[in-house]
This record gives sequence, structure tokens and C-alpha cells, in this order.
Amino acid sequence: MKDSNKISKLMALLTVGVVWAHKVGEYKDAKLKPIKRKKHGRLQSSYFRYGLDMIANAYQRAAFSIRDFKLCLKILNRPLQELLK
Repeated sequence: MKDSNKISKLMALLTVGVVWAHKVGEYKDAKLKPIKRKKHGRLQSSYFRYGLDMIANAYQRAAFSIRDFKLCLKILNRPLQELLK
């Protein structure tokens, strides 16, 4: 890829995806189901992984879990502090 415009668009899209997955993971940890902690206190998985799994499951089962997918879209559009109230 030599076209810098295409590369910048790709990077912007990847950035939005990473931020979305992280926000969904934080929301799910705080409101729906906390991430398990290991014996030494660290999280079993990252917020990114937790959110990515939720988005992927909602997308794969879109007909079954439209509510979950709408929640993921809602999280993308609003500040996290507003959602955690």
C-alpha cells in the first residue's frame, strides 16, 4: 500500500474498532458481568478482548441478540461515564 490516504483511512477505522471494543468491555465489566480476577489480582482477559467477544457474539447471532448488538452500538455513541450512571 503506497496510497497514504487509504492507509490513513484504514488506521482510522482500526482505531474506531479498538476503542469500541475497549468501551464495550469496560461497560460489560461494570454493568453486566465482571471479568474474573486471577489469584494474583490481574484480570483474566483484557477489556478489549471482553468487548470484542461481546461484539462478535452479538454480530454472529444478530437475529437472536438484536438487543445486545443495539447495546454495543449505543456504547459506541455515548461517553462511558454517562452509561455507567
